[in-house]
Amino acid sequence: MPGRRSFYARMPAAQDMIGLYFCVGNTNLVPPWGGTEVLLSTIPSRSPPRVAASVDRFGYGTTNTAFGKIRLKAQRNEPMPEGWMIDRQGQPLTDPKRAT
Repeated sequence: MPGRRSFYARMPAAQDMIGLYFCVGNTNLVPPWGGTEVLLSTIPSRSPPRVAASVDRFGYGTTNTAFGKIRLKAQRNEPMPEGWMIDRQGQPLTDPKRAT
C-alpha cells in the first residue's frame, strides 16, 4: 500500500501526467540502490516520504530499505540480508553496524 503522501504524486497521473512530490529529508541517509555514497533519506512506511513520483500510476522508492530497519538489525546484532546495501567496492554489505 502506498504511503499517504503518495496521494499528491498520484493526482497528476490520474490526468495522464507525471507527478512528483518532494519533502525535506532528514539525517538518516543511505546510498540509493546500487550506489556507494550516502545521498538519500529513506522512505519508511511510518514517516512522510521524501520523494514520491508517479508515471501512469507507477511509484518508486529512493532506497531499498528504511534506515530504521538497518538500525534495528544493528541493535539486535543481526546481519542484513544481501541486497539491502553494498559497500564502497560494490560488494554486498551484511553488517548493519558498518552502515550506521
